[in-house]
Formats: sequence, C-alpha cells, structure tokens
Amino acid sequence: MNYIDEELVNRNFDFKFSALAFNNVIIGIEAFQKHIANNREFFNYDKGKSLFSRLLAFSVERSFNNSAFTPTSSYSVNIGKLNDYGYNGLYIRTNDFLVTIAKTYKDLKLPKKADYKEKLSKRNSDIDTQMTIDTLNGRIISDEFKYATMTYGYKNDTLTHLNILVPSSNYKSTIYQKNLLKDVSIYKNIVPEDVKEEQITKLNQELQRSLRIR
Repeated sequence: MNYIDEELVNRNFDFKFSALAFNNVIIGIEAFQKHIANNREFFNYDKGKSLFSRLLAFSVERSFNNSAFTPTSSYSVNIGKLNDYGYNGLYIRTNDFLVTIAKTYKDLKLPKKADYKEKLSKRNSDIDTQMTIDTLNGRIISDEFKYATMTYGYKNDTLTHLNILVPSSNYKSTIYQKNLLKDVSIYKNIVPEDVKEEQITKLNQELQRSLRIR
C-alpha cells in the first residue's frame, strides 16, 4: 500500500502556491486567446492551427516564468531538457518538489509517459514505499527534490481542470491529487485586474515576438 507524507506535500502546494498557479494559468490562457484573436489571418491557415497546442503550452509556461521573478512568488523556475530531440521545458521548484506542467484531456489523469517523467518519478520512492523517517519529528528526509506534475485542461476557450498530481515511483498511478479549482472563487480575486491585464499584455507581446509576427 502506498504512503505519502501529506504534510510535506501540503506544505509545498499551499494556498499561496495554488492561488498563484491558478492565476498564472488563467493569464497564460487569456494571453493565448488574445494573441489568436489579433492574428486571425495567420491562424486561419490550416497549418497555423496546428500551432495552437504548442503556443498555449508556451504561453502558460511563460506566465509561470514571468511570475517567478516577482517578490510575491513562492517558487523558482528553470528551463531544462525534456528529451533527446532538443525540446526543453519549464521546471517549477518549490522547497521539496520539481513540477512540470502539461495539458491533459482527462481530469486527474497523469500526462502521457515520457522517459524524463519516469526518471523523475523514481525520486518519489521514499514518499510511497521506501521511506526514511526522522524519528524526532516524523518527517521524511531526502536530499533531492520529489516530482509532481501540474495538469490543466482547455476546451471551448475554457479552463476545464487544474490539478497537482504526485505520481507513484513507477509512474503508473498517483499517490496524491489536489484540485486547484476548488477555491477558484477566492483565487481569482487575489491578483488585481489592472495587474492581471498588464501581465496579459506583456505576455501577448512575447507571443508576438516568438512567432515573429509584425
């Protein structure tokens, strides 16, 4: 039977992290939508539409990247290698976790398998089965970051789900799930509208430059 130190996970993915995560995803989505609306002629071309998924992923990840360098951020980020084909992705770093971001079609489902995900999931072995316990306070001790994935869904211009999932060490199941939309009515009021619009505008400009559209 799998075990997880919920205190460890909740300490990393607390209310502040959840609120920032929700707002970053929303900012990424709205910047993406604005970019599409401002460049309809380009995206009406059939091959232009094939860019949607990658452009949305870029926009969401860039939103997290931008917010990581603000005074209110509770995490840091770095760009790292995801595969042997030259594709890099964003890693979010909390005190104890490395987190990757992925769009998924189904709620509470792990993203498709990949070598880097399975490799990172092995870091979770002492969370679920091979624990090292500090006898003084009962907390799990580890010298390396654990692994989690943040999954979101997007359909009909709407965010359909947003979760933190901690996979088992063999990446076959989840040993922790957190629905980040549970307190959405509170989250959405944390970032002032003028700040949000400023971030969306900045991100939209970055999207313009990324596709070299003038």
